[in-house]
Amino acid sequence: MNSYTHWQNPFKIALLFIILFFCCFEYLFHCQSAVFLQYQTAVLSTQWTLVVCLVIWWSTIAILTFRLNDLLIIGLLLLTIFAYFSSYTKRNDLDAVTLLFGVTLGKGTGLLLKSGTRKAENEIEKRKSEIEIFILGLVLLLAFASWWHLDTSNNFFNGRWMGIWDNPNEYGALMSVGLLLAIGLLVARRRAEGQSRRSGVRKKVEEKQEFFRIWQAMILFVPAGMMASGLLFSYSRGAWFGTAIGLLYLTKIYGKFKWRHLLAPTIIVAMIVVTFWNIPRTAPWCFQRLDLSHGSVQHRLMAWRAGFEIMWDHPLGVGWDKVIRTYEEHYSPPVGSASAISTNDYLMLGAQLGIPALVCLVTYCVLSLRTKSRKQKTGIPSSVTYHSSLRATCRGGALAMLVEFWFDGGLFKLTTASVFWILLELGCERP
Repeated sequence: MNSYTHWQNPFKIALLFIILFFCCFEYLFHCQSAVFLQYQTAVLSTQWTLVVCLVIWWSTIAILTFRLNDLLIIGLLLLTIFAYFSSYTKRNDLDAVTLLFGVTLGKGTGLLLKSGTRKAENEIEKRKSEIEIFILGLVLLLAFASWWHLDTSNNFFNGRWMGIWDNPNEYGALMSVGLLLAIGLLVARRRAEGQSRRSGVRKKVEEKQEFFRIWQAMILFVPAGMMASGLLFSYSRGAWFGTAIGLLYLTKIYGKFKWRHLLAPTIIVAMIVVTFWNIPRTAPWCFQRLDLSHGSVQHRLMAWRAGFEIMWDHPLGVGWDKVIRTYEEHYSPPVGSASAISTNDYLMLGAQLGIPALVCLVTYCVLSLRTKSRKQKTGIPSSVTYHSSLRATCRGGALAMLVEFWFDGGLFKLTTASVFWILLELGCERP
C-alpha cells in the first residue's frame, strides 16, 4: 500500500466530519459567533448561486455513482429546482437549498466511502473499516452534544432537553439516531466475534484482542447510555416511536423478531393512553406529554387532514414557502396553529412540490432501504455478515428518521437532513 493510499482514508473521513460538524453545530455557531453569522448571511444572500453549485456538484457525483434508483431522485430535484426558480421573487425560505444540500452530501459520502466495494477483498475490508470509523465518529459526536446544553431559561420548551439546538424534537431525533447506531455497532461487533470463533480463529489471537474488544465495547456503551437519557428527557413522542421502529427493524434483520413480542408493549401503550387522556394542565410537563388529547397532538391531526386536502386541491403543489399561508387562509386551522402543518415533512413536500415529488421521495427511500435476500455458500443469510450489519445499522437509523419526519419534521432542517441523507446512502446496497 503506497503512502497516498495510506493517507487517503483519514483525509476522506476527516473531510466528512468537518462538513457534518458544521451542519450539526450550525445553530450553536449561529447564536454564539457574530463572525459565523456574518459569513452565513453573506453566503445565503446569493442563494441562486448556491443552488446552481449544488446542482452541478450533485450531477457530477451522480454520474460517478449512478444507479437506476437515482432516476427518482433526479425527478425530485428537477421539481425542486423548477419550483425554486419559478417563485424566485421571495427567498426567505431555505427548504429547497437544504434539500439539495442534503442529497448532495449523501451522494458525496457514498462516493467517498462506498466506491470500490466490488473490487478485491482487501479493498472491501478497507471500505468496511472506513464506514465503521465514520459511524463510530458520528456516535461520539452525537454523544458529545447530548449533554451539552445552551441556556434555555427563556425558551418555551423549558423543561425538555434540547442540547445545543433550539428544538427538543430535533434533539430527540438525533439522540434516537445515535442510540440506534451505537446498538447496531455493538450487535455487528458481537456477530463478527462469533463468526471469527466459528471459523477457527486461534485462541491466542483472541486472548490478545480481548482487551481491545472490551475497550471498544465501552466506547459504545457509555455514549449509548448518554443518548438514551437525552432521548427520554427530550419528551419527543415522534423520536420515541421512531426509535421503537428502528429497533424492531434491527431485530427483524437479525432474525430475532416474533410478533408475540409486540403484545406486551402494545398493551402498555394502550394503558398509558387511557390513563393520561385529558390529564389536568396542572400536572408536571412530563406527564402532559403522554396526553394524546393535548393541543399539540390535536393540532397535528387537523394539519394532517388539511395537508391531504391541499394536495387534493393542488396536485402539482402551491410552491415553496406558501403552504402555511394557504392552510391559514383557506382551510380554517385553530387560532395560532397553522404552523403545525410544518411538522409533517411528507405533507409539506407534497403540498409544496406536488404529489409526483412526494411519490419520488417515498419510492426512492423504500428502494434504498430494501434488503435483497441472498444466501451464501455457508447457508447464512447475507444480512448477518459484518459488512451487511453496518448497512443494516445505517438503514435502522434512516428508517427511524423517516418515521420521525411524519411527526416532528426534519427533512428541511440542516442538522437532521444531513444525517438522514448520509445514513440513507450508506445503508443502500450497491447494484
